[in-house]
Parts: sequence; structure tokens; C-alpha cells
Amino acid sequence: KLADVQQSLAVVQEDDRAAADLYERAGALLEKDPATLDRAAAAYERAARRDALRAAPLDALERLYGAGEAWGDLARTLH
Repeated sequence: KLADVQQSLAVVQEDDRAAADLYERAGALLEKDPATLDRAAAAYERAARRDALRAAPLDALERLYGAGEAWGDLARTLH
């Protein structure tokens, strides 16, 4: 799948912004399928770790964790 390819490319990407972009795109693709929401959240978390100033992954995590009422995960991510 495209999301898997994007994440594989992000792993070897030395530039943090480029890696975060790839993880964010993978998260957006994975978020479209309810069966892969956990993988989407993981991709967004990786994006946030690679570029802490990027707001979009945090917004996505807030949306995903809020919808699933995963308040502990949300608090951990936003901390």
C-alpha cells in the first residue's frame, strides 16, 4: 500500500521535515479506513516526533483520540 511505502521512505529520510511530511501523508491515507485508525495514529505520532512544530499531526491525533475517547493517549501525545 502507498501508506506503507511512505512510512518506509520516512524511516530512512534524514530530513525531519520531509520525514514528517511522509508520515503525515501516510496517516491521512490510513485514517480513511476505520480498520487502520490505530496505524494512522501511529503515523501521526511519528510525524509529530520528527517535526514538533508541525500542527497538522497533533490536530489529527486530537481528532482520532477524541473520537475514540482515548484520553490517556491524547494527554500523552500533547504533553
